[in-house]
Amino acid sequence: MPSTTGLSATLLALAAQAAALKIPFTQVVRPHAHSFSASSGAVNALAAPSAPVADVFDNLYLATITLGTQKFNVQLDTGSSDLWVQAGVAASSFNATDLALPAVNITYGSVSGTPATAKFTLGSYVVDEQAFLDVTEADMGSLFAQGANGVLGLSFNSASAVQTAVSAAGSLPASKGQSVLSSLFAQQPAGARDFIAFSLGRVGDLDTTSQGSFSIGEVDAKFAAVNNAPKLSVFANKNAGALQRWTVPVDAIQVAGVTYNVTTAVKNASGKQLALLDTGSSLVLLPQHAITTIYSSIDGAKYDKETDMWFVPCLNQTTVSFVFGGQSFAVHPLDVTHPTQAGLKDGTVVTYCVNTFQVNKDTSEFDVVLGDAFLRNVFAVYDFGDVDAVGKTANPFVKLLSVTDKSSAPADFVQSRKQALETLPPLAPMTEAATFAAVKNFVLQSSVKSSSTEKAASSSAAAPKSTHKTTHKIGFSGKKGKSKTKTTTTTIKKPVIPPWSSGGERHSWGWSVHPGRIPLAQQSCEEA
Repeated sequence: MPSTTGLSATLLALAAQAAALKIPFTQVVRPHAHSFSASSGAVNALAAPSAPVADVFDNLYLATITLGTQKFNVQLDTGSSDLWVQAGVAASSFNATDLALPAVNITYGSVSGTPATAKFTLGSYVVDEQAFLDVTEADMGSLFAQGANGVLGLSFNSASAVQTAVSAAGSLPASKGQSVLSSLFAQQPAGARDFIAFSLGRVGDLDTTSQGSFSIGEVDAKFAAVNNAPKLSVFANKNAGALQRWTVPVDAIQVAGVTYNVTTAVKNASGKQLALLDTGSSLVLLPQHAITTIYSSIDGAKYDKETDMWFVPCLNQTTVSFVFGGQSFAVHPLDVTHPTQAGLKDGTVVTYCVNTFQVNKDTSEFDVVLGDAFLRNVFAVYDFGDVDAVGKTANPFVKLLSVTDKSSAPADFVQSRKQALETLPPLAPMTEAATFAAVKNFVLQSSVKSSSTEKAASSSAAAPKSTHKTTHKIGFSGKKGKSKTKTTTTTIKKPVIPPWSSGGERHSWGWSVHPGRIPLAQQSCEEA
């Protein structure tokens, strides 16, 4: 259990105390994204109590938790609020208790299951009776293929589908369904700030390992300067009712030395663009014009409409920064493009590079999604603000500290990318029409194969049935979850794996996270 030592009001003082939980993790290049065996050089997340968080090829960040008597690898996700796992066995077999409530659907990945409780452990934290979703059906094959058994949501209690289901039932106290963070914050001493902090490492720099951490109620001393960062107030979206998410305003985007002021296209909002900070997404999603501006600034980059991809010379780059609270945060060029491979019909395998940033086609709640490709470049503190006894928050905010050196990043990119290319199949001569057509054909075929593979890898177990139907939909607009049973449905917009991102052993880029690609919206950038 965490210490009950009093905490200072400042984050700097918090960093010096041992009252909070800090979970360091080491990123190690692994031959298979889903492997956790020590013999393969992996992070042994199940056996290393001091490092229960692992990175899977910069695609997702996993923590090891225990529910009842069973360990699970769960993705750390600031874009959602629920803990859900697919155990593959009856809840009672690992000392979990079914709450006997209707099935719950979370539609960001077609996840369905029943609310349950079990003893929960994360590092030194223990919750005797933690609510979670015991998933019986999930269209999340790509997530499972990378070693995850579920997701640990780190957003606000108001976005919790399990909490909504428990409250709607009326037969149980509302606290019975509260999120993991609500349970952990309840263990903090009176007056302590309720916050989490992330430093995401990167695989792909010159070193084959890099360090990062996820902490609850603590700031790493080496990032103490975050205390001086401006508070970025979380936007209260009227479209989502009482729902809150980690959405903050963006002042501007800087591309190749030019600053573009940006304005929101979100209904009932005005002024600056709104960005969702989402560790559960590998991607960065931007308005169409911003994507065009970024990738057209790279020498030799070519857009293909049919695949909706930018093919980029692997050693060429541009500079991209986002401005928050008047401060500029540079994105490392390694996070702007990504090398991947294609297996051609003649049996050869070639390497080519494509865009990491995608277009956001749906601006009903936010203009921008800043996933890991941005978040690796900052130390981020997510402060829940003032929290009452039932988990309702007021005045939440985010603080960011840049950890990417804008001056040295270009040279580091060239060195790191050259080093990576030396280990990959030869570069495809994409300027040759025949080669470009062959790679494009592979991508299009992979899109079809990826779709069928995703379905095959996902669980098809039926959700429990009931004779009465009640549907509770919270927040995020989108298609309603359909059900012929008594269910609680929460629709959460999440970026998903591009259909061309995987599709065979040789094309294993595999973006992390939740299926269901967010469409993009045309949004102009005004040059300052």
